[in-house]
Amino acid sequence: MRNVSKLPVRDQVIGSMSTIARVLWVLPLLAVVGCGPGNLRPTDLTPKEQQVQLFEKDEAPDCTLYEDYGSISVESGTSLSPGTFDSSKAKLRRAAAELGATSVRITAHTTVGKIDRATGVAIKCLKRPG
Repeated sequence: MRNVSKLPVRDQVIGSMSTIARVLWVLPLLAVVGCGPGNLRPTDLTPKEQQVQLFEKDEAPDCTLYEDYGSISVESGTSLSPGTFDSSKAKLRRAAAELGATSVRITAHTTVGKIDRATGVAIKCLKRPG
């Protein structure tokens, strides 16, 4: 008759429980690190995105004929790293480029806590016929 030991099974259960405990301990840390929309460096933009022009409310675009693509809003920052206006401007450029716009008129900029928010109107400059 064989002598069967129960110790390996008990060790496996204890090992599994300690693994579960480690995972449960790490999950809240991952949630804290990942809270917020994050930041985007202007150097991370594609050439097409970098070509999108930004201008303030009182400035005019380089063109007189344009198509309005509507309002776009972006946020930058996380619970650990504050958002920056440069990051929000980069995100405005990216969002406008995705729409096919060539410019963004920045209409609002605020910072609440560590989150930087920017809103603008995306437009596409058109060539005049003739």
